[in-house]
Amino acid sequence: MHAARDRLRAIRAWVRRHQFVTAVSVMGLALTTFCLAVLPGDVVTTHLARELEVRGVGATVTDVVGHTSTYRGSTSLDRVDVVVGDEVRVLRGIDESVTDGLPTHGSAPMPARSRYGAPLDVLWLPETPESVMARVDLADWDNGEVAQTSLVLAALGLVPVIASAVVLAARGNIRRRAAGKVTSGGQVGR
Repeated sequence: MHAARDRLRAIRAWVRRHQFVTAVSVMGLALTTFCLAVLPGDVVTTHLARELEVRGVGATVTDVVGHTSTYRGSTSLDRVDVVVGDEVRVLRGIDESVTDGLPTHGSAPMPARSRYGAPLDVLWLPETPESVMARVDLADWDNGEVAQTSLVLAALGLVPVIASAVVLAARGNIRRRAAGKVTSGGQVGR
C-alpha cells in the first residue's frame, strides 16, 4: 500500500518538475500532427492546380455563393459554390479567411469586390465535376509552396519534442551521476 502511494507521489513530483518540458512537447506534437493531417489534401490540391494550368477549361461565372460558419468568434469561409454550365460545383483550394461582407453563419452571394466576387474566372476539367478552381487561387497552389509549408511546419513541430527528450535525458543522467550511479565514462556503476 505504501509502495503504491510512494510511487504515485514520485510520478506527481516528476510531472510538476517537468511540466514546462512536457507542455512544450505536447504543443510540438500537436503542430506536427495537424500539419501531417492536412498535407495529403494540400498535395492533391497542388496537383489539381498544376493539371488545371495545363488542361483546364476557362469560364467566367456570375453565380457565386459563399458558405460561412463561426467558431469561437472567428468566421471562416467553408465552401464556395459556382454554377459552371448547368451544374453547381464547389471551388477547390479557397482562401478560408475571405469573409468580408458575408454573414457570420450561412450562405450568401459573394460580394462583388471580394476575392470570389462575380464575375469570377475559373478553370475546370469537364470530365471531373470536383475539379473547379478560381484563377486567383492557382498562383497560390501551382508552385507547391502550401504543401511545402505544411511539411516544414511539421518538421519544426518535432524540434521541441526532440529538445525535450534531450533535456529530460540530460537531467536524468546528471541526477544519476550526482548519485554516483554513472561514472565519467558513462558506465553505470554499482
